[in-house]
Amino acid sequence: MKWSRCEKKHGENLAEALSLFVQIRLKHQIQRVEESADGIDPTPNAIDLQRLNKLERDLLRDALRIVKDFKKHLASRYHIGS
Repeated sequence: MKWSRCEKKHGENLAEALSLFVQIRLKHQIQRVEESADGIDPTPNAIDLQRLNKLERDLLRDALRIVKDFKKHLASRYHIGS
Protein backbone atom coordinates (compact mmCIF):
# COMPACT_ATOMS: atom_id res chain seq x y z
CA MET A 1 0.00 0.00 0.00
CA LYS A 2 1.37 3.38 -0.97
CA TRP A 3 0.88 6.17 1.59
CA SER A 4 0.33 9.76 0.55
CA ARG A 5 2.39 12.59 2.04
CA CYS A 6 -0.69 13.78 3.92
CA GLU A 7 -1.26 10.34 5.46
CA LYS A 8 2.39 10.09 6.49
CA LYS A 9 2.22 13.53 8.08
CA HIS A 10 -0.95 12.58 9.98
CA GLY A 11 0.80 9.44 11.22
CA GLU A 12 3.83 11.41 12.37
CA ASN A 13 1.61 13.96 14.12
CA LEU A 14 -0.33 11.21 15.91
CA ALA A 15 2.93 9.58 17.03
CA GLU A 16 4.16 12.91 18.41
CA ALA A 17 0.83 13.49 20.18
CA LEU A 18 1.00 10.05 21.79
CA SER A 19 4.58 10.68 22.87
CA LEU A 20 3.55 13.96 24.50
CA PHE A 21 0.62 12.30 26.32
CA VAL A 22 2.89 9.57 27.68
CA GLN A 23 5.58 12.05 28.71
CA ILE A 24 3.18 14.33 30.60
CA ARG A 25 1.41 11.39 32.23
CA LEU A 26 4.68 9.84 33.39
CA LYS A 27 5.90 13.18 34.76
CA HIS A 28 2.73 13.57 36.81
CA GLN A 29 2.85 9.98 38.04
CA ILE A 30 6.41 10.48 39.27
CA GLN A 31 5.48 13.74 41.01
CA ARG A 32 2.53 12.13 42.81
CA VAL A 33 4.57 9.11 43.93
CA GLU A 34 7.33 11.37 45.24
CA GLU A 35 4.78 13.50 47.11
CA SER A 36 2.80 10.62 48.61
CA ALA A 37 3.74 9.19 51.99
CA ASP A 38 3.24 5.57 50.94
CA GLY A 39 4.69 5.84 47.42
CA ILE A 40 1.41 4.84 45.79
CA ASP A 41 -0.26 6.89 43.07
CA PRO A 42 -4.05 6.67 43.53
CA THR A 43 -4.74 8.31 40.16
CA PRO A 44 -2.14 6.92 37.74
CA ASN A 45 -3.77 8.28 34.60
CA ALA A 46 -4.75 11.74 35.83
CA ILE A 47 -3.01 14.86 34.59
CA ASP A 48 -3.24 17.91 36.82
CA LEU A 49 -3.68 20.71 34.31
CA GLN A 50 -2.85 23.32 36.96
CA ARG A 51 0.68 21.91 37.17
CA LEU A 52 1.36 22.31 33.48
CA ASN A 53 3.33 25.32 32.35
CA LYS A 54 2.12 27.40 29.40
CA LEU A 55 4.22 25.52 26.84
CA GLU A 56 2.98 22.14 28.09
CA ARG A 57 -0.65 23.35 27.99
CA ASP A 58 -0.21 24.64 24.44
CA LEU A 59 1.43 21.40 23.31
CA LEU A 60 -1.29 19.35 24.98
CA ARG A 61 -3.99 21.47 23.33
CA ASP A 62 -2.35 20.94 19.91
CA ALA A 63 -1.99 17.21 20.53
CA LEU A 64 -5.66 16.92 21.47
CA ARG A 65 -6.60 18.84 18.33
CA ILE A 66 -4.57 16.38 16.23
CA VAL A 67 -6.42 13.45 17.81
CA LYS A 68 -9.78 15.18 17.33
CA ASP A 69 -9.04 15.82 13.64
CA PHE A 70 -7.96 12.21 13.15
CA LYS A 71 -11.14 11.01 14.84
CA LYS A 72 -13.20 13.18 12.45
CA HIS A 73 -11.24 11.77 9.50
CA LEU A 74 -11.95 8.20 10.59
CA ALA A 75 -15.64 8.95 11.18
CA SER A 76 -15.90 10.47 7.73
CA ARG A 77 -13.96 7.80 5.94
CA TYR A 78 -15.72 4.86 7.58
CA HIS A 79 -19.13 6.54 7.96
CA ILE A 80 -19.09 6.23 11.73
CA GLY A 81 -21.57 8.36 13.67
CA SER A 82 -20.33 10.27 16.70
